[in-house]
Amino acid sequence: FNPIQTQCFSECRETDDHVLICAPSGSGKTACAEFAIMRMLSNEPKGKCVYIAAKKEICLNRHLDWSSRFGSLPNVSVACLTGEVASDLK
Repeated sequence: FNPIQTQCFSECRETDDHVLICAPSGSGKTACAEFAIMRMLSNEPKGKCVYIAAKKEICLNRHLDWSSRFGSLPNVSVACLTGEVASDLK
C-alpha cells in the first residue's frame, strides 16, 4: 500500500464510519473505495454505496471494472449515473 492507502485502510475496511478522501489523481483513492465496498458487501449484502468522480470517463471506467469484479456476486448491481438525464434514464 502507498501512504494514503495505509492511512485510510483501517477506517475504510474496519469501521462503518463515513469517509471522505481528498488526494491527488493517481494516489490510490479508488483502492480505498474498494476496501469500503468489500466491507459493505460482507456486512450488508443488500446495502448501497455511492462512488462520485469528477469526470464521466472515470465513472464509466469504474462501472466497467466494478461490473466485472462485483457484478457476478449475488444481489449486487452496479449502476452508472452521470448526471446526463437522457443516458441515466436508459
